[in-house]
Amino acid sequence: MAGRGAPGWHAAYGGRGPGEVRRYTGRVKIRAALLAVTVASCGGGSPVEPTALDVRVVYVSQLPPGCPDGGNVCYPMCAHHNAPAGLQAIVPLWGPATLRLTETATGRYEGVLTGVPTNTTLRLYGREIGMCCVDACSYPPVLEDILLNGTKLTKVVREGLPAGVTAALEFTVTGSGSAYSFVQVGTRPGVQGAPAFSIAPSRARRSVSTSVRRVASCFSKASAAVA
Repeated sequence: MAGRGAPGWHAAYGGRGPGEVRRYTGRVKIRAALLAVTVASCGGGSPVEPTALDVRVVYVSQLPPGCPDGGNVCYPMCAHHNAPAGLQAIVPLWGPATLRLTETATGRYEGVLTGVPTNTTLRLYGREIGMCCVDACSYPPVLEDILLNGTKLTKVVREGLPAGVTAALEFTVTGSGSAYSFVQVGTRPGVQGAPAFSIAPSRARRSVSTSVRRVASCFSKASAAVA
């Protein structure tokens, strides 16, 4: 077997001597270690989406004036069961208690759903005592004019609901840190048939672009560090 001083050794290592080879190997190990540490830190500043968010609810009542069904035999019981008068509420179907809304302007009611799970398909419906005037016997749920974080819910589902619930609105909330956005499942309001996820809110797009630029910059610095 040829020793380190033999001609075969110099040929195998490009003419380098044993001492030069050891120094070269050491530099390679150091650069590899620096690269690993730098690359590992690239994801350290990336935003992490929260698992739950507080979401603002707005309900704008569009019920007709008067009380067309006021003479119905069911009306007294409907009004009594849903008292106090002026009740407007949101019923989340994923577990939380019913949210009573506060009137902030004529016909406008607001509240906050706390701890809404993100990236999860959820359902809710509205309650409005004025629906006793629309259909006193069935007291239908409110499925229109409900907005979450400024986006009107429009996807109505009628299957897979708890007993006694005839219909509900389906939605998903998606968030990224404190700059979260509401994304509706189904169709975007005003664009029939267009998937809601086909366009992201501007803040979400900026967040993604920023993350991409951050990672690209990080890898560029990693390459420079080991060059």
